Amino acid sequence: MKSFQKIIWAADPLEDKELRSQSIHVLRDLSKRTGARIEPVYVLSDGLLSLSVPKSELLREFKPASERALKNLAKQSRVSKLEPSTVLVSAPSSRGSAAEALDRYARSKNADLILVNSHGRHGVKRAVMGSFAETLTLHARTPVLITGPKTQAVSKLDHILFPTDFSLASRKAFVKVQELAEKLGARITIFYVVLNPIEPFVQSGAALLGGGFVTTRGYVKQVYDRQKKLAAHWAAEAQNKGLEADSAFDVDSCSVILSILE
Repeated sequence: MKSFQKIIWAADPLEDKELRSQSIHVLRDLSKRTGARIEPVYVLSDGLLSLSVPKSELLREFKPASERALKNLAKQSRVSKLEPSTVLVSAPSSRGSAAEALDRYARSKNADLILVNSHGRHGVKRAVMGSFAETLTLHARTPVLITGPKTQAVSKLDHILFPTDFSLASRKAFVKVQELAEKLGARITIFYVVLNPIEPFVQSGAALLGGGFVTTRGYVKQVYDRQKKLAAHWAAEAQNKGLEADSAFDVDSCSVILSILE
């Protein structure tokens, strides 16, 4: 099984020090446990900076300052196995194109992972400013690890919760998760949420399944039984590679996110 060799750190030298402290902590631990090389990369984007300037001006005026700031951030982070930092210029740019530029660069460097920090914005601020971390997750073909301001420091990374919908994309991600688990010596728990049927079906007391009607309880049971077999198969695959793996299900939830957090 291929080991982790390179991690792209989506660093932002302009963000608040407290916001990035947890991502630096995670980087230190990942570097220590995997031996992976860490490359700090900053995407200099007119869109992310809310500027309307030509690319030539970004290159002339902003890139040198960004390179100095990123170099200082890398030095202060005290992360081992750091490679020289890189500033990518993306202009004219939207949040999506900036995320795609970072992912293209990560793939060109054969990176195994992109680590990015989330600001944890909510409400109006989130609606207006959006989330680069979320956009990157949606656009990137490279696996993305997100840390946030409420991420709690851990003494060791020995248990990976892998939420899945058992799709093809999730299947590919599971291969990467096994690689990470092997390097960390971590246990994997495959997690699936059987959501309650949507409100119209609940009101009628039945759900359409395979051309016929079943009770909502029967619908949940059929989904559970089907996905339970898949989870057992995936866990067995990991176990055959010498990894510790099991599965867990939530069959009484109305929110995947809340189930994961709980």
